[in-house]
Amino acid sequence: MPLRPVLSAALVVVAVVAVAVVAVACGDSSTTTIAPAPPATSSTTTAAPSTTSPAADSVVVTWQTPDGGTFRSVVSGADAVARVEEALAGDGYAGIPNGRLEPGDGGINTGHDWQQVDVELVDMAIEVCDGNASDIDDDLDYWLDTVGQYCPWDARVIAVEPAS
Repeated sequence: MPLRPVLSAALVVVAVVAVAVVAVACGDSSTTTIAPAPPATSSTTTAAPSTTSPAADSVVVTWQTPDGGTFRSVVSGADAVARVEEALAGDGYAGIPNGRLEPGDGGINTGHDWQQVDVELVDMAIEVCDGNASDIDDDLDYWLDTVGQYCPWDARVIAVEPAS
């Protein structure tokens, strides 16, 4: 049998499997959420800081990153609030807090010149948005203008308080 048809058939099989994997990964799943890449937008660190207005079923979560740094964000929704409360009582892991980055502390993330908004707890996220809170502090323009979101894979819940 000539080598070319065998290679062509193998490539077709690989392509079909790749499409199937992507279809399954992007499909509706109640146990796995994949964080999407952020939309291409332009931000600036000189924009007027906004103030985060938490929803009624929201809490303010203090997260600790592997380097020992902390940041705070609002987590909303009954399921997400239950996850962070369970994490606080357990090993601290509630999932990956994934959210858009905006300039200003939003009245929540004091000690930083940025805030994480529209936070979702996801099980997987792209690597480019992973990092420590200090990484954002050290290169704020890059994170706001290029990355656009923050998803620290190893963040742990260290405090939960009611949102006002």
